[in-house]
Amino acid sequence: MSNLRYPVSLARSIVYRRAKGKKNNTVFRLFILITLLMVPLILSLSFTEGMIEGITKKYVLLQDGHIQIYKDIASMGDLSEVDGVAHADETVHGYGILYSSDETKEIYLKGVDESYFNGERKKELGIGELAPLERNGALPGIYISRALAEYFSITVSDRLALVILPEYGQRKVRPALAVVQGIFDTGFYALDESIVFIDSESASILLPSGNIQSEIIFDSYSQETAAGFMHEVEDAVGESLTWAGYDEFNTDMYENFTTSRQIIFIVFITILIAAVFYITAVTHELIEDAKEEIAMQKVLGARSVSIMSAYVLAITIVTLCAIAAGTALGIALSQNLSPFMTFLKSYDLSALRYYLLDFDIAIPYAKIVSLVSILLVMSIISVLLSLRHIIHIRALDVLQQD
Repeated sequence: MSNLRYPVSLARSIVYRRAKGKKNNTVFRLFILITLLMVPLILSLSFTEGMIEGITKKYVLLQDGHIQIYKDIASMGDLSEVDGVAHADETVHGYGILYSSDETKEIYLKGVDESYFNGERKKELGIGELAPLERNGALPGIYISRALAEYFSITVSDRLALVILPEYGQRKVRPALAVVQGIFDTGFYALDESIVFIDSESASILLPSGNIQSEIIFDSYSQETAAGFMHEVEDAVGESLTWAGYDEFNTDMYENFTTSRQIIFIVFITILIAAVFYITAVTHELIEDAKEEIAMQKVLGARSVSIMSAYVLAITIVTLCAIAAGTALGIALSQNLSPFMTFLKSYDLSALRYYLLDFDIAIPYAKIVSLVSILLVMSIISVLLSLRHIIHIRALDVLQQD
């Protein structure tokens, strides 16, 4: 038998042989374990990646933009027509306090035009057709979140007292009475509890003029894209502009996202290491059960290297099949998580209110490939280390035991 055909034939007999029920059960247990391990790993990885991407998207679309240029957009032309730019909006921001007869709440106030609420933003805000956000006579118009509406026990057309917090060094406060013209629900409590939209006319009157900025959202964001875009804009206006990327507006949050991703990945690798120990134990069990068979193969002329190759091939095939089955099942379940999360959201459970449940599942294929590669490499190394004592199995030792 050729050097190649012998390990392949032996590997086939290791994976399955009708007369070896115990061996078959051992291999089957390994297959089930790896499959069941991969399913929750893929589900968890897809869920956390999707949630982080979903939260980031909401902050980018509704609060920060990808970049902010600290200059009035009107003086720079229509930036929304630049290639690669999805949205370009002039906004003004500030901080204030909302008052009702019983409650108060500090808020982040954002002045926008009606054109700001395009289809994509309406989807993120969970709103359909609302009354236009505009000044109602002498009263500012505002959109507030469902969380704030419940906090103040108000609805559309009700009024709230609004006090604009003064700029640094100033002592005057600017009170106003605002009309609630719409209620939204982003699905993320941390954002809903603070952000309030105010019509641009009222914002220009109440908020500091120095807080006017231009928010740019790209079709596909990268630091290189942002830097290239700003270089073109500065060339066009003939001056250097002050700007910042979205990860600089909420530094703590985005750093936490980065750290969370790293920690989750490390935890998953730790779980894979535990799985590798089980693979090692299965390999050792297979060898112990086949000592006599290995000894007889050596009597018949089989080399230790060929036998080791067969076991490595057999364990690798089983592991690969289990990884493929578990990954496919995990991805299939991940792609159907959205209806389940929508179901949970409909119950409005207090324990889940701080979690985003309305987001598109993102399958992180690159990280899945990395985890699979790490598991395969570690399993092959562990199997090779377990197989070293095959070299010391001698036919005479087995025959003397018999």
